[in-house]
Amino acid sequence: MAIIKSEDGNPWDFADKYIYQSHVIEFGVLHNFAKEGPLYGKLIIDGSIVSNAKCNGFGGPVLFKDELLYVPLYQYATSKFDIVGAYIAEVNLITKSVRIIGTKYPMVYIDHMEDSLIYFYVYWCKQKDRLESIDIHTKLHIFTSDDFNKMRRKYELNQKKESFFGKLLYRIIDKFGI
Repeated sequence: MAIIKSEDGNPWDFADKYIYQSHVIEFGVLHNFAKEGPLYGKLIIDGSIVSNAKCNGFGGPVLFKDELLYVPLYQYATSKFDIVGAYIAEVNLITKSVRIIGTKYPMVYIDHMEDSLIYFYVYWCKQKDRLESIDIHTKLHIFTSDDFNKMRRKYELNQKKESFFGKLLYRIIDKFGI
């Protein structure tokens, strides 16, 4: 079981230039994604700008494995049922191709990788209960209104979790998958 740690930093403070296996990876024109949101900008690999149709910009911290770069890809809402958020993107350092993994999250804070699982936080700080994982082989899942409702319900439950009733309700929903 190989564990690969992400590069130092957090979504608001990460290096804007990396040198990895003779590749130069830079972030250009960094600015906040939404008001006081994480930093994002252009991703430049060996002098070429990397882009994707779903992409409004890339952020950090990043994670390297072999000839691949795992990085948050930020996107504004594309419909009234969509959210402003981030995907995990796999970027090939040689071909500069981008593959989006999984679904959109409110935020992505990449922590580490174990085998084919990427562990990341969906919150601005590293809170154990906000740690998620996704297999790097997961295909892109288009965000739907059902996803929005599930995420809203999960957020509301996290807010109520501290009260006795909230803890009980949370256990019931977890157990029965409501």
